[in-house]
Amino acid sequence: MASMARVTDQDVVNSHLDEEERIRLRAYEIYQARGQAPGHELEDWLEAEREILGGGTTSETQGRATTVGYAGRPADVGELGEA
Repeated sequence: MASMARVTDQDVVNSHLDEEERIRLRAYEIYQARGQAPGHELEDWLEAEREILGGGTTSETQGRATTVGYAGRPADVGELGEA
């Protein structure tokens, strides 16, 4: 009988950290490609998230992307300062 690998809480944490690091690195690449102009940090992060988590670029994911708050969770409308 084949043994099954057990997924631990630490495995889940490590997976999330690896994913976050990939997003962070991609956001930095986007920033560099844009000429390192400040003021677009959130846009760069969200674009990186769409590419890493959604599997495509903005043009490929437009219309199906959601607003994301910190830690990769959907933001509440109040968090964005919208009424």
